[in-house]
Amino acid sequence: MLYNSVTGKRIKEPFNKINWAHSILMKSGKISAGTVVNQCLFGEHLVKEKPNQVVIVESEKTALIASAYLPEFTWMACGGLSNLSCHRLNPIKQFPIVLHPDLRALQKWQERATELTRSGFTITVSNLLETSTQVSEADRAAGLDLADFLLRQPIPL
Repeated sequence: MLYNSVTGKRIKEPFNKINWAHSILMKSGKISAGTVVNQCLFGEHLVKEKPNQVVIVESEKTALIASAYLPEFTWMACGGLSNLSCHRLNPIKQFPIVLHPDLRALQKWQERATELTRSGFTITVSNLLETSTQVSEADRAAGLDLADFLLRQPIPL
């Protein structure tokens, strides 16, 4: 993914600048086009090193930034609400999971959490951003995420 080095936001215009390692490997002939690829949660490998409270956010960028501010949690990203599925979350089913949606996404994430809970996951949804007095109407309109608010503070050393 390509990010703006000043704003930290993804560059999506004039087109989404996303590339996948498996696509590059297929194009170069290093793996066959028929290879089955299963995408996992960003940061899923960390649960083996730090099996504590798992927090899932939408953006990979947010997971990275949040891990610097709140290292006591295992931060993962789903890369979009459509990726928040039983299949994707199954490897971490035994852990309690907190979902941390972007602004304006709380209701959708709560609905998905209800579905996942019916499938045996232990999931809560944080409403921290929606209820924070630090959130302005401009922040809400922009649909900011946790990283946007964390970056307003110095990184704890």
